[in-house]
Amino acid sequence: MTAGPRASSLGAVACREMDEVQAMPAKTEKQRKFMGAELQRKREGKKTKTDMSEKELEKFASKDKKD
Repeated sequence: MTAGPRASSLGAVACREMDEVQAMPAKTEKQRKFMGAELQRKREGKKTKTDMSEKELEKFASKDKKD
């Protein structure tokens, strides 16, 4: 199968969007705990499993604020 011009332009958009990833809070308690542990490892200067920045990990480890 060959990709047409539309497919390649959509790929370029997806790549640009991946560069501008906006982290969102974890959806489950298990995800939040994992990201919190990753954040701790990052702050201690240890290798992490996610390769995320400290700021991204903070967002993922946070809880949504209920109104």
